[in-house]
Amino acid sequence: MVKIFNTIRYVLRWKEPTGTRIAWHDLTKEEQRGFVGRCGPNKITRSETVRVFHLACKLHDFAYQRGGTGADRAEADRAFFTNMQTAAALSDCKHTQRLYRCYATVFYWAVRCGGALFFTYGDYLTKEEILAKNAKYK
Repeated sequence: MVKIFNTIRYVLRWKEPTGTRIAWHDLTKEEQRGFVGRCGPNKITRSETVRVFHLACKLHDFAYQRGGTGADRAEADRAFFTNMQTAAALSDCKHTQRLYRCYATVFYWAVRCGGALFFTYGDYLTKEEILAKNAKYK
């Protein structure tokens, strides 16, 4: 019950997170390469379509593991959508671009509707805590 109340405090921004907000570029190239970015369940993750969005997924998962408030989560989701749209635009075929943009929209609304369960509400995690948490997914 206490955890639920604390989460609500961060979602509604009654309490601002403490600590330093780590950015993706604060990780070394090796740490970035080793970071696990999962786009949904394993069956979806293995598809060719999702591989197009691999970097967008990594950045989004990083932001979710870093933590913060509901505003931080909304910012992460907007960046996720923008990065997926950019990746979709890189396709040579106009039909494939449209398909990828549709997937990006579906993925965006999936994380907006269900992502609250996976976001780390609370104080910002340190770089070491983020990497340790990410190591569990390998």
